[in-house]
Amino acid sequence: MEKEEKTRCLCTAKIGEKGQIVLPKEVRDMFNLKPGDTLMVAVDKNQGIAMTPVSFAEKYFNIFAKISKEAE
Repeated sequence: MEKEEKTRCLCTAKIGEKGQIVLPKEVRDMFNLKPGDTLMVAVDKNQGIAMTPVSFAEKYFNIFAKISKEAE
């Protein structure tokens, strides 16, 4: 039987004295995050904070750049 891949979770993270947070293991596993990986942080004071792995964001930036180039 195949293991079902998780696509969502709701969890918490506590901010330490130096402003650092530890991502829960479930989140690290879901995105295959390893020590040294970089996250992009997007902030909107009215909507909140969003984080995504830079590797994930780069993939989509490259797709948008390609589409934009083709549209010229």
